[in-house]
Amino acid sequence: MSSIARSLATGCALSGLLACSTTYAQVANLRITEVSPSGNMVEILNTGPAFTTGSNHPFCHRFNYQSVIPSGTSFDAGERRVFAVTSLNNTDSDLWLYSQTPFNQAANIVHGLKYGPQANVGRTGLASTAGLWPSGAAFTASPPAGMTLVWEEFGFTPVDWFTNELPSLGAPFMTNAGSIPSSLEYPGGLQDFESVPLGQEVEAIDGWFIVNSSDPGRFSVRVVNDAQGVVGPRPGSTSTRWLRIRDRDPGDVQNRFYSLPIVAPAEEDYTWTFYVNLETTPPGGSAVKPRLTIQHVGDSGFTNAWGVEFDDAGANLVVTGIGGPDASTSLYPLSGATAIGQWVRIELALSFGAMEVSASVNGDSPVSLPIDPDPDFGPTLLRFCYRGEGMGNEMVMLLDDVSIEFNGAGAPCPCDLTGSGSVGGGDLATLLGCWGSTSSACESAFDCGGTTMIGASNLATLLGNWGPCP
Repeated sequence: MSSIARSLATGCALSGLLACSTTYAQVANLRITEVSPSGNMVEILNTGPAFTTGSNHPFCHRFNYQSVIPSGTSFDAGERRVFAVTSLNNTDSDLWLYSQTPFNQAANIVHGLKYGPQANVGRTGLASTAGLWPSGAAFTASPPAGMTLVWEEFGFTPVDWFTNELPSLGAPFMTNAGSIPSSLEYPGGLQDFESVPLGQEVEAIDGWFIVNSSDPGRFSVRVVNDAQGVVGPRPGSTSTRWLRIRDRDPGDVQNRFYSLPIVAPAEEDYTWTFYVNLETTPPGGSAVKPRLTIQHVGDSGFTNAWGVEFDDAGANLVVTGIGGPDASTSLYPLSGATAIGQWVRIELALSFGAMEVSASVNGDSPVSLPIDPDPDFGPTLLRFCYRGEGMGNEMVMLLDDVSIEFNGAGAPCPCDLTGSGSVGGGDLATLLGCWGSTSSACESAFDCGGTTMIGASNLATLLGNWGPCP
């Protein structure tokens, strides 16, 4: 098609070819920032200077081209406008904004996404050719009815979109910070994310805090309900919501988040348990690797002590900072049950008596490292932390069900599942009700026998501890 014919097809008069050309360049600054499949609505953000469209600019979804941004639509710089898109598929579709026709030209696609698992839908493959989507098979999760998909305003991959339970079409996405009580406390607690609205950042939990030194859109810690685009409970559990730690900044900037600090009355051994799922890994060769770390207070405030770091080969147990001389040992490789895309249960245990920190994966035998805390180490004030700073260490991971138990509270009588002060019939009934389970809902029963699936070993341990607690 000639440039004249193309201009006429998109509503440009012959006398306005130069104006049309200018408009096409300005349309390249438009971005789809929020989509309501069930409401057939799309939010568009103008990331460039103010302009007025000189022609129609069509949307394409499943080869449907009926909806457009009309000619004569004015956009101020930074303005968001909402448009109707006819007959969007609620559960599986592509959606692309075009600057102009023909639709089979990759250069004419401006921005968009693919949601739902069906591969090679509509123009998704063409968008991949344009560098606007990873592949024809890539997809982000479909939002439940009444919810929307929101773009992080950086990146062209599925993890750069998230489900928003509190739609905000026509306005910037707002985080509802500080409204949900934290569950991490002495003598123990489990922080899940089931009560946090989808799309909200972890700061929606009281006392949890994000440090984001990146350019806008590159770092986020949001509650999501999918893993690699697939929605459903975490395998072996009833958990349906978790955090996506999306660190898309390869620069040496401070990207972190912290839990509410935990105060113990005295020095006590403790065990952290959490579930991780690596969606991407940092590229090989990064000097400082992303970490889930336990921080203790020293003279200069909270400082890293020990934790788990991640690289392109897997995960390592580390001691660092205030915990003692830097040390590292392999925890698990990226293969089999611990490969990319697999949920992994990590237990991180600290023993002041043995002066060591140990970690186990999915209930396997632990690995350990010696600790040698600094003189200013404070054993009674600590918190859970993600640290992502360092050159070349961008990654995306999921994190769920973070818990802590101080051994002084739970170790003396681990089979007292009902908290009655003795082991008896009620505890037996609880354990039998969890028989064969690997669910986090049976977390306390795992400690009675030290397993990750409730069975004969747990029953034998419980019967061996029958009677009053020591």
